[in-house]
Amino acid sequence: MSRTREVIERDLKVAWSFYVNKAKEICYMCADKERKDVHTTMGTYCGTDETCRYGYFSALNRPHAQSKDTSMGNESCPKLKPHYRDYERLKEELDDLDPKKRNARFKREREEQERKKRKERKEKEECEKREEESKSRYAVVLDRLSKEGKALVGQRRKVAQAQLDEENAKAKTTHDAKFQRLQQEYDISLSKWKQKVDNTKSNAEAWKSQGLCPHCGFKTGIFGKCKRCKKKVREQISLPLKPQAPQMPTFVPRKLEPDSQIPNDVVAKIKDGFVCVKLGGIDWRVLDVKNDKALLISEKVLEKRKYNAEEKYITWENCTLRKYLNGEIYDNLGAAKAAVVETRNSNTNNPWYETNGGSATTDKVFLLSLDEVCRYFGDSTGYLNKKHITSNGWLEDSYKNARIAKDSKGETRDWWLRSPGQHGDLATYVSSYGGVVVRGSFVDGGEDALRRARSTDYYDGIVYVRPALWLKL
Repeated sequence: MSRTREVIERDLKVAWSFYVNKAKEICYMCADKERKDVHTTMGTYCGTDETCRYGYFSALNRPHAQSKDTSMGNESCPKLKPHYRDYERLKEELDDLDPKKRNARFKREREEQERKKRKERKEKEECEKREEESKSRYAVVLDRLSKEGKALVGQRRKVAQAQLDEENAKAKTTHDAKFQRLQQEYDISLSKWKQKVDNTKSNAEAWKSQGLCPHCGFKTGIFGKCKRCKKKVREQISLPLKPQAPQMPTFVPRKLEPDSQIPNDVVAKIKDGFVCVKLGGIDWRVLDVKNDKALLISEKVLEKRKYNAEEKYITWENCTLRKYLNGEIYDNLGAAKAAVVETRNSNTNNPWYETNGGSATTDKVFLLSLDEVCRYFGDSTGYLNKKHITSNGWLEDSYKNARIAKDSKGETRDWWLRSPGQHGDLATYVSSYGGVVVRGSFVDGGEDALRRARSTDYYDGIVYVRPALWLKL
C-alpha cells in the first residue's frame, strides 16, 4: 500500500533533521587535531576546523532542493553519506507522487543511462583504437627487429665466411706442402730402386757369364741348380720391390655450417633487451647477453627428475641428470640445437660447507650453480660468500621472489642447482618460496636432508628441473 504525501513529508523532515544533527556532531570532531582522520571531506573544502565549519553552515543554509555536488558530505564524507542517501530516497518517493516529476525523473534516469552507454561506447572505441595503434606499432617494431636480426645474421655470416676462407687457405697450403714432401721422398726412393735394379741385373749377367748362379753368385750343380739358394739358373732373377707412389686424399675445404633455425625476430628481441623469448616450444628467460651469446633459463620448471639415479657421493660431472639434459632435453630443441654453444662450466666447492664440487665440465644444457643463481637473480653473492650458515642451511634475502619458479599449472616448485650440498650425496636447490637451500637435498629424489635425518616419515622430495644454456645469436 502506497504512503500518503503527509506521511512522506513527515519522514522527510525527520530524515533531514537527523542528517543536520549528525552533520553538526561530525563537524565539531574536526576541532580535535588528533581525530582529523574521522572523515575526509565535509563540503567543498576540508582539513581545518574553519573550512569544515564553513562547508557545514553553507550546506545548512541551502534549501532541500539544492544540487548534490557541494552539499555537506553527501558525496564524500563516509559518515554522512548513508544518512543523506535516506533523505534522497524519501525525496524521490515524494516526487513520484507527482506524475510530472516522476516522468521527469524517469527521463533523467534514461538520459543518464544513455549518457553512460555513450560514454562506454566511446571508451570502448578509444580502447579499440589504442589497441589497433599498439598492434601497428608492435608490427613496425617487430618488422624492424626482424630486419635488424637478418642484417645481424648476414653480417655475422660474412665475418664467419671470411674467417673460414682464411682457415681453408692455410689448410690447403699445409696439405700441398705435405704432398710435395711425400712426392720428393718418393722420387728419392724411386731413384734408389732403379739403381738397385740395375745393379742386380748387371751382377746377374756377370755371374751368368762366369757359369755361376745368377741369383746369388754361387757355383751351380750338374743339373743347373744352385747349391746355396736352391734356384735353377733359368729362373728369372728377383728384383727389389718398386716403392709405391704417394696417395694423398683430395683436399676438401670446410663449408660454413648452415645458419641455426632461430627466428630472426628472436635474435633481435634478445639483442633489443626483451626478457622472455620462445624457442623450441619452451619459454626462456634471458639472464645475460655477452657479445654474440645469450644465457637463457627456462621460464617454468619442466618436470620432476632425480639428480642421480641412486643415493651416493657424486658430483655434477657424473650424475644422471647431466646426461639427461645433454641428451633428451638437447635433442628436443629441434632446429635450435645448432645455435646452442658448448660451455665450460667450473664446478666450485660449496661456499658454506666446503663440499667438493668436482671437475670442470663441458655442457650444452646445464643447471645453474649457487654462484650463478645468486648473481643473475638479484645480487646475493656477497651474502653467499660471507659463509653466514643459518640453522636450516637456507639463504633467504630480498631477492627470493625473483627466484620463484612455477610449473605449467601455475604452482610454485623447487628446482635443482648443480652445486653440491652439505655432503657429497646432497645437491643444492631453490625452494618454492625462492630461498636457496645451500644445505641441499638427497640426490636420489630430493628428499629433505633434515627431515630425513630426524624422522622416519620421509619427505617426498619434489624437486624439478629448470635447464639453462648459452645460445649463439
